[in-house]
Amino acid sequence: MREETGSFINESEVYGRKEDKENIVSLLLNCFTHGPEIGVVSIFGLGGLGKTTLAQFVYNDERVRDRFEKRMWVCVSDEFEIKRLIVLIMESATGSQFSSMNMDVMQVTLAEQLKEKRFLLVLDDVWNESQEKWERLRTLLAVGGEGSKILVTTRSERVASIMGTTSLYKLSNLSLNLVEIGRQIVKKCGGVPLAAKALGSLLRFKKTESDWIAIKDSELWKLSGDDNYEILPALKLSYDHLSSCLKQCFTYCSIFPKDYEIDVTMLVRLWDAEGFLKPSDGQMDTQQIGLQYVDELLERSLFQKSEDGGGVAREIKMHDLVHDLARSVAGDECSIVDPSSGNQTLSQNSRYSSFIFDEMSQSAALQSLHDAKKLRTLYMHKNILFIQNVNEVLQVISSNVNLLRALHLQYCPLKTLPDSFKKLKHLRYLDLSRTLLDSFPPCISTLHNLKDVLQNLQPHNNLKELKIQCYVGRSFPHWILSLSNLARLTLRCCKCEKLPALGQLPQLEYLHLIELPLIKQLGSDFYGGLDSFPVLKELELYDMAELEEWCNVGEEQFLPCLHTLSLVDCPKLKELPSDFPSVTTLTVNEDDKLLLSSLQNGAFPNLKEPGFLIVGQYEDQQRDKLCSVVRNPKVSWSGKSFDTNISKIR
Repeated sequence: MREETGSFINESEVYGRKEDKENIVSLLLNCFTHGPEIGVVSIFGLGGLGKTTLAQFVYNDERVRDRFEKRMWVCVSDEFEIKRLIVLIMESATGSQFSSMNMDVMQVTLAEQLKEKRFLLVLDDVWNESQEKWERLRTLLAVGGEGSKILVTTRSERVASIMGTTSLYKLSNLSLNLVEIGRQIVKKCGGVPLAAKALGSLLRFKKTESDWIAIKDSELWKLSGDDNYEILPALKLSYDHLSSCLKQCFTYCSIFPKDYEIDVTMLVRLWDAEGFLKPSDGQMDTQQIGLQYVDELLERSLFQKSEDGGGVAREIKMHDLVHDLARSVAGDECSIVDPSSGNQTLSQNSRYSSFIFDEMSQSAALQSLHDAKKLRTLYMHKNILFIQNVNEVLQVISSNVNLLRALHLQYCPLKTLPDSFKKLKHLRYLDLSRTLLDSFPPCISTLHNLKDVLQNLQPHNNLKELKIQCYVGRSFPHWILSLSNLARLTLRCCKCEKLPALGQLPQLEYLHLIELPLIKQLGSDFYGGLDSFPVLKELELYDMAELEEWCNVGEEQFLPCLHTLSLVDCPKLKELPSDFPSVTTLTVNEDDKLLLSSLQNGAFPNLKEPGFLIVGQYEDQQRDKLCSVVRNPKVSWSGKSFDTNISKIR
């Protein structure tokens, strides 16, 4: 009888089965059955190929854990006896020991455990060729929820067939040479688990024997006996096989101290500010690319999740040996100024650096910053609180380090920014969170390359009036919609491609949209649902050069409180969404054919006196023609002066 197996696996010891694992996971997650039928996936092949190891690999996959409410592992081996199998299934399902009892009680108890739950049951090493025994067990398992699966490992294709397999997977031979080469590589890791895990991650991406031999015979192994060589060759090999973009992102992280918990969102933004994240196919934005890079470095064991990171990595760390590797390959391009470690100065060649201050280090730090002409990233750590004269430090930074792209000043005890900050024209990332600032100085508005300042603000919920001008981000900040007391909003000269659901701001009375060249439509996204703009009184659409479509929403009264409307320089607008019976004051271009035609057809029936403003320079003859076209009883022309119903501006 074969030794009993369990579900535990050390993934770093699995070689060459990543593709097989992905195929099996896909069969478990994507091949659905309906009704009481349970899907059976069978892995079969010669003994020693690693069928059990592959099943363990799949069983512990995070996607599989998330998909199935219960997972159970049973080593079947030679004896396919129903009562014994029920006990083993129950023990795996509950984590408690069961003794054999009355068969009826056991069947009822098993049904209670599995009823309407989507489960995965692994039956490892099955030899049973009795159709009747299998059908008895399958009937008991049919109480499970839809999508439940059974994963079988067996040496026999006949056994797989008898078990009613819905998906059959034949495991091909893994080159015995690869197995032997893998063992030799593991020996070279010198018993260091991190090294073995990192190389295991690397070898998963290598398919050929020549690739494995090249890693086994690398010259780097010869350096491991050198007392002055601090980096394990296994880790260096993992680094050497990264893409150039990943190498850049990885070495950048050497600016953080050892054991530092790095916020993933912040890290991706820093990478983005430095231009490391470049979309290739247009399908993903830089944020998605950065998160993908983090995942890949996690897979290769060059990053590790913080203890409380959970399923999604929110914070990552670097193992001390990995950090040594990053510092080694980065050279003097990346640096940490840390007086406690004896490093009080910054190399003139540093491009990316972080500063850890103490009470005695300010003078040396200032001198370093005077000379740091090539610096692109400057990350100030929390103990920036030790700085004696914050303004002096900020003045030196903004006056001397003019190539900065990223500046992290979180927790800095600053109350204002020096005017010299306007010199930082290349700045793309600026973190001023948890500082003493209560307002932004004017110099911020000149830093046109900044990407997260506006998005990361959080105005008070009682804000009544907001103006956003010359914003170059792709989308307006999400916090706008949380301003439940906002009454006046002006968006001017912004490069955003769409507007948020402004219609859901319950107190918005005045909305001015001015020079928004990328906005082409005011539709459902703009309204955000029914009962939109419940109290809007004044709407201005000015110089909306690309606006083509303005839609209505629902069947309720459109903009029920709107009394003032300005539609000026919107040349591509094709149709109005309503007749606007509530509007009493209207401003249009003198040659706006859409508006003039709408007036002629009875739109805006309730304009007050004076209520019709015409924008433009025109002669008396044009005014006469305009009045005749409008044909509105409240718009008339008398002598050489305007009637009270028509006013001229400009």
